[in-house]
Amino acid sequence: MVGQSMPVPCYTPEIVKDLNLDSIKQAYCARMVLPKGQEEAFLLALMHYPELKGARIKCIQRRRFVPLTTMPSVRSTFFHKQTNRRYKILISTHSRHVIDSILLHKLPLNAAIGVLGHELAHVAYFTHQNFWGVMRVAKGNLSNKYLDSMEFATDQSTIDHGLGWQLLAWSEFTRDKLASKYFKNLPDWRTIDFENLPISLNERYMHPWTIRKKIKHHPLYATKAAPIE
Repeated sequence: MVGQSMPVPCYTPEIVKDLNLDSIKQAYCARMVLPKGQEEAFLLALMHYPELKGARIKCIQRRRFVPLTTMPSVRSTFFHKQTNRRYKILISTHSRHVIDSILLHKLPLNAAIGVLGHELAHVAYFTHQNFWGVMRVAKGNLSNKYLDSMEFATDQSTIDHGLGWQLLAWSEFTRDKLASKYFKNLPDWRTIDFENLPISLNERYMHPWTIRKKIKHHPLYATKAAPIE
């Protein structure tokens, strides 16, 4: 389901000021625990997911290696109805040096919205899964091929919900940070001919050039000013 909010190439302070985030919080978050210090980015992502109004989502911030992880609560998966299932978004506050520069609280606003939109796309997917569907996902997490396919599809869902530009901001920011420090052989996304490069389903998370290609050919973005050269 595509979110009601239309794509915004870049959320600026002026745009955010004109939005009534308090009303979004009241409409969506009665049963949510928002991430401290990241409420604005979370709400800007959440308003693209009207199907998550009233969902039980708890953001938990603590030290962990992976920057963000989303999962249904184990207890609620086994003992609650699908419509009353609870979800956790685990957000790392400190981690190993290799990914410390791309933790949520260090991201620019649009990149933070993009990665939170990706995590909310996971939640939206889980809301459509019964108990056995959740178990299939848990089993699939043991397979790299399954994880590649699932995360790629989650990026696609993020784009479909109108957060393609924000997902691109996250992909470009994290790629630049990791490439400059640890992965010198990564191709520069600025020089990639994204239009003529084939999309590979082996991408666990979409490369910047894949996201750009998806946005350019997505009808939801056709009427919006596009920062694609």
